[in-house]
Amino acid sequence: MALPTRMLTDVSADGAGPILNLQNEGRWSYGLVQVDMGGGTGNIAIQGRTGPTMPWFTIVTITADDAQRVSLFPQMRANATSLVAASVTADLVQ
Repeated sequence: MALPTRMLTDVSADGAGPILNLQNEGRWSYGLVQVDMGGGTGNIAIQGRTGPTMPWFTIVTITADDAQRVSLFPQMRANATSLVAASVTADLVQ
């Protein structure tokens, strides 16, 4: 079983997390994203793109503690917006 990769760690301000460069050997696959809003509210956009010159595409937006199956892209990130009293943590399992 794969270990989770942290996308956001105790985030309380709007902004994008680090870019994850996924190694899925050139094939499309799926992963699981789990978000803990830390008692607050906000929007967590799970985003992907095919390469560094392409725009970010929002795969899913999570607005409460939740887990979602997502398509994996070569580059991915979590982007937090409209956070109120939140301390958001997000993980990705490939």
